[in-house]
Amino acid sequence: MAVKPSKYRFTNELPTPMNPEGTSMWQALGKMIKGIEGRRPVDPIETQPVQRDVLEEIKSDYFIHLGHSSLFTQIEGIRIIIDPVFSRYASPFKAAGPKAFDYTNSYSPDQFPDPDIYLISHDHYDHLDKSTVKSLKKRTGIFVCPLKVGDILQKWGVSENQIIELKLGDFYAHNSTLRITSGPARHFSGRGLFSRMSTLWSSYIITSSNHNIFYSGDSGYGPHFKDIGDKYGPFGHAFLECGQYNENWPLIHMKPEETVQAAIDLNTDKFTPVHWGKFALSLHPWDEPPKRAETEAQRLDQKIEIPAFGSINYM
Repeated sequence: MAVKPSKYRFTNELPTPMNPEGTSMWQALGKMIKGIEGRRPVDPIETQPVQRDVLEEIKSDYFIHLGHSSLFTQIEGIRIIIDPVFSRYASPFKAAGPKAFDYTNSYSPDQFPDPDIYLISHDHYDHLDKSTVKSLKKRTGIFVCPLKVGDILQKWGVSENQIIELKLGDFYAHNSTLRITSGPARHFSGRGLFSRMSTLWSSYIITSSNHNIFYSGDSGYGPHFKDIGDKYGPFGHAFLECGQYNENWPLIHMKPEETVQAAIDLNTDKFTPVHWGKFALSLHPWDEPPKRAETEAQRLDQKIEIPAFGSINYM
């Protein structure tokens, strides 16, 4: 599932149309406008508070799921923030577009210790947030991102010296303690009508002396999960996309049952479903993804971990 770069575009190795035969972008748009019951929670989602001073005192390895695909983790003393989105809207606009759900405890960059690494999977608004980047650019050591995403970061004031761009199979070694390797994903990129496929998208293998962790970014299901498992596994923990799926775009996001199969393909001890619980970007009930994933994981005897948003989970 390697991504083939060309002069102007990146493409998936397997054919991955946005709207497969029998589906229509306009039909999907009409359904999105109409919506469905339960697409957004009625009440604020119960979350755990995050306190910077508490996190700064922790010496053990841990992760925190912050909703959608945003994660904060500490691995052998190295702090990594992954695809953080703290803006109210996943959109090019400050007060329009997909609006974040209400949490009992909301999150902001100031609540977290300075990241050593800011890890970006691709350039979509629900993963790469301009406001968050600007808030953290002077507090972050290194930004690790797919090929050409660094151009966006530099436009936002991130120093070229802070940016590590990876093509598929490349790795970044941090202080000889931790290695981040760019892996394939089945998705697409673009922040506007004329920028589609202009930057690379990626999954990541995060390896240290005590851990081997996989983060999927956004990806449809495909043979690349088995390939990654064979080449880089087994994994102790995987954070796998599970949400924003739809029959009109079945190849670029996974249904929960496919997420469980991806975990099996990867040969991971346990997995946490991400890409849900903050934005309504599709037509399923907001809490359906983890429920379906848990049911399927129990059926196939695959260990799943679904922590409360904001909770500290030791690894």
